Amino acid sequence: MRRKKSEERIYIMLHVPFFLICKIGISKNTKRRAKDVSDSIVGFALPICAVKSKYAYQIEQWMHEQLKFLNVKFHGSGKTEWFWLPALLLALPTLFLVWVSKWVIYGIAALVLLKMINCI
Repeated sequence: MRRKKSEERIYIMLHVPFFLICKIGISKNTKRRAKDVSDSIVGFALPICAVKSKYAYQIEQWMHEQLKFLNVKFHGSGKTEWFWLPALLLALPTLFLVWVSKWVIYGIAALVLLKMINCI
């Protein structure tokens, strides 16, 4: 079954107890993904941020490419998506911008709509 792009979330998880690495990936259900990852590693994965986007896959791939020098060779589910903690310096602002951009687009659309019906 093919996923709808609008249902995907790009997420960041921390590894507990080894807080020096984080995981950047996409999923429709972040809680279930965290459980699946946790079941395949020592310790567990703690989701710290998730943002819904139609472009989650493209954003994830771009971040992985930019952060490949911080990639950690790890084991378990999603083993290629683990990075040293400094990766958060790019990942968190990127997810924040993705979240803000959605609301900016909604705001512009609302202003255009109001302008069209001569409310402003």
